Amino acid sequence: MRGVMSVRLFTVLLSAIVITSALFASGATGLRADTGPLEPIDASSPRATLTSFLDQTQVVEEATLLHLANRTAETRNVALAEVSATAPLFDLSEVAEAARAETLQQSFAALADILYRVPVPPFVDIPDAQQVEAEQLTRWVLPGTEITLVQLTDEERPGDWVFSAQTVANLPAWRSKVEQEPILNQSAQITDWRGLDTDEYGRWVPGSIIESLPAQFQREILGNPLWKVLTGFILLIGILLVTVLWHRFVVTRLARTGRVGVMNFLVRLSTPIVLIALTIAGRNYMELQVNHGGQFAQIVLRSSAGIVIIALAWLAWLLVRVISEWIIATSAISEKRYNEHLVRLLSRLFSLLAAATVLVIGANSLGIPALGLITGVGVGGLVVGLAAQNTLENLLGGFTLFADKPFRVGDFVTFSGVSGTVEEIGQRSTRFRLIDGTVAIVPNADLVKAQITNITERRGSLFLHTVGVRYETTAQQLQEIIAGIDTQFRAHPLVFDQPDLPRVTLTEFGDSAIDIQARALVDTNQLHQFMLVQQDLLLIMREVVEQAGAAIAFPSTTAYLAVDSGSGDTGALREVLSGE
Repeated sequence: MRGVMSVRLFTVLLSAIVITSALFASGATGLRADTGPLEPIDASSPRATLTSFLDQTQVVEEATLLHLANRTAETRNVALAEVSATAPLFDLSEVAEAARAETLQQSFAALADILYRVPVPPFVDIPDAQQVEAEQLTRWVLPGTEITLVQLTDEERPGDWVFSAQTVANLPAWRSKVEQEPILNQSAQITDWRGLDTDEYGRWVPGSIIESLPAQFQREILGNPLWKVLTGFILLIGILLVTVLWHRFVVTRLARTGRVGVMNFLVRLSTPIVLIALTIAGRNYMELQVNHGGQFAQIVLRSSAGIVIIALAWLAWLLVRVISEWIIATSAISEKRYNEHLVRLLSRLFSLLAAATVLVIGANSLGIPALGLITGVGVGGLVVGLAAQNTLENLLGGFTLFADKPFRVGDFVTFSGVSGTVEEIGQRSTRFRLIDGTVAIVPNADLVKAQITNITERRGSLFLHTVGVRYETTAQQLQEIIAGIDTQFRAHPLVFDQPDLPRVTLTEFGDSAIDIQARALVDTNQLHQFMLVQQDLLLIMREVVEQAGAAIAFPSTTAYLAVDSGSGDTGALREVLSGE
C-alpha cells in the first residue's frame, strides 16, 4: 500500500516539476501565460510598448532559430508572422501600403539591433499608463537616443503608443551608427538581425556557387551583398525578356491563324497575365530564397509592384476591348456596321479610362498621392490638348459623325466634289474608296464641316435627260414622241410608275432643236445598276424619235444673206456674191 502511495506521490511531484519548468521556460522566452492568442499587443504606454517589443523580439528569435535549424517555407512563415505581430508598435502611416511589410521587417531588425547596443533605462523609469495620464504625456524619447514614441489620436487606436513615423524612417541609418558598439544583452542568441537578414539565403539558391564567388561579390551595396543585387537585376531582365518573346509568339500566331474580334483580344490577354505571374514569382524568389534586404529590398518591392500595376492596367485595357468585341459579335450589333464602329470607338475611350484608373489606384498604393497624380495628369493633359488641338478636334468630329449619322460603313456618298464608298469610320479620320479604286483618308473635322450627299440613302435614282429634235418635226410627231417615251418608261421593270412620274414634256424651243425633257425615278441606289438602266432609257428615247419619223437634232447655225434695199451702192455686193 505504501509502495502504491509512494509511486503516486512521485508521479504528482514529477508532474509539478514538469509544469513549473514549462511555465519558467515560457517566461524566460518572453511568452506570457496570461496572454491569449487573440489578445492585442499592449501599447498603452511607453513602458508597455517597449516591453512588448522586447518580449516579441525573444519570440521572433525562438522562431528564427527553429527556421535556421530546419529551413522550410513553414518555419520561415512562422518567423515572418512573429515579426508581423510587432506592426501595432510602429507608425507606418507614412509608408506606402505596398512597402509596409518590407519596411516593418527592416524596422524590426534595426530597432532590435539598436536596443541590444544602447543602454535601456530601468522599466520603472519609463512612463506607464498612470504616469502618462497624470502628466498628460503625448511624446517620449528614449534617453540617450532619438528614438521617439508618440501617442496616437486616431479613432481606431486612440491612446496607443508607437514608435513615430520619423523614427521608422531613420532606424536603418541609426542602426549603421551603432554597428561597432558592444552587445549589452548577453542573453540574446541573435544580436545582428540585419546581418542575418542580408547573409541568409534559401535552399533554392546554389550555396556552393555563392561560396565560391570572389570577395568582390560579397561587398555590400544598397544594404546587400553584391551577388544579391545582381541576382535581382538578372531576374528583372529575364522576366522582361520572356514577356517580350511570349508577346511576339502570340502576335505571330495570331497573324498566322488570322483570328480577329473576341478571340484576338482573348489571346492577347495572356501577355499581361504572363508578366504578372513572372513578376510575382520573381519577387517571391527574392524574398524567400535570395532574402534581400535594406534599400535594395525597397527597390525590388516598388519595381515589382510598379510592373504588376502596369500589367494590370494593360489587362484592364484589353478586357474592355474583349467586352466590346463580344458586344459586336452579338446578332443585334453585327447587322449594323455603323453601330459596330461606334462600339469600337467607345471601347478605345473606356479602355484608356480603365487603364488610367488602375494606374492611379496603383500609384496611390506605392505612396504617390492620387490627388497629386490626377492634378499632374490634368495639367499634362491640358498641355497635350493644346499641342494636339487638331487631333482632339478630329476625335470630337468622330463622335459628331456617330451622333448625326450622315453615313454608315458601306454607303456611297459625295462631298466636296468627291464620291466614294465609306470603308471605315475611325476616331480621327474616315476612309473612303473612290470610284477609281484609290483610297482617300479624310479628317473627321473636315467631314463635319462639309456638305455630304448620301447616295445610298436615297429611295431611288433620278433619271433626267433632254433630247432635242429638229425643227422640221411636226406637232403630231412631237405628241407621238412624248406619248411613246412615257409609255415605254412606265413599262420598264426598274422605273417607278407613279401619277407624276415618269414625266415627259416639251420644255423649250432651243437654238437648234425642240427640247423634250424626260424625268423618271429608277428603283435602285446602286450607281452601277443605275448606269445600266439609264442606258436602256436613253436608247428608248432614241428609238421612239426614229419610230415617229423624226430625227435628233445636232447643234447647227443657219446664216441668211440679204441685200439692204435702202443702200445705193449694190454693185460691190453683187460682185462679191457672184465671185466677180
